[in-house]
Amino acid sequence: LKLVSNFANSRTNSVRLEFEDGNCRISAQDADTGEISEEIPIAFTAPAVKAGFNFKYLQELLGRLDSDEVSIEVTDTLQPTVVHELEVEEGEESIFILMPMRI
Repeated sequence: LKLVSNFANSRTNSVRLEFEDGNCRISAQDADTGEISEEIPIAFTAPAVKAGFNFKYLQELLGRLDSDEVSIEVTDTLQPTVVHELEVEEGEESIFILMPMRI
């Protein structure tokens, strides 16, 4: 996310996350800086879905999590996204809501 955010549009700070077949593609593009796409392996078994986010909000949210594993629940490109940690002690679970951007 840090690498891809360097190529995000400076006005919108938007990055695109595409989830499909055990893969998450994070991409960004800007007329001035160019474009980039990075892929990371994930546990994903649902139909493909993509959503755009302000990378600053996403980085801040992920920076507050203690776990190395998170669940990102994207149901639709315009519906709220639920993010929570996996493998946390009972009673210490945090749930975050992140609103996507139009892409």
